[in-house]
Amino acid sequence: MPLEVRKDGGILWVVVSSTLTVNDLEQFSVNLRASASIADDIDTIWDFDDFDFSQVNRGILESWIDRDWPCPARRNARIVLVAGSDLGFGMCRMHQLLSEAKGLMPPGQLYVARTTQQALGWLEGAIP
Repeated sequence: MPLEVRKDGGILWVVVSSTLTVNDLEQFSVNLRASASIADDIDTIWDFDDFDFSQVNRGILESWIDRDWPCPARRNARIVLVAGSDLGFGMCRMHQLLSEAKGLMPPGQLYVARTTQQALGWLEGAIP
């Protein structure tokens, strides 16, 4: 699976590499919900810096969102998507806007950052 997951303090880090399919996300969601060691409201950073966004289009993005990606039980968690490239950042912003518009994520629970330092700053309250 192209996901590396680690828990560091009160933050769940998910590093995405290479390609990622909707099935990969569904399996991750099942594993996450089944894990007794990870609280539903744990803050999460999704690091997409090594992900190839060139094959992602709006249809794929909406398919991920329509399946309630990343995990429906996690609506109370603050989630940050990190993408340093312009294409990746734009795709993550589209994900944020579509997720909020469809009511899958409450406004203010999902943030898009260009660096992990920005992500941590937002989670710590230093970035509004």
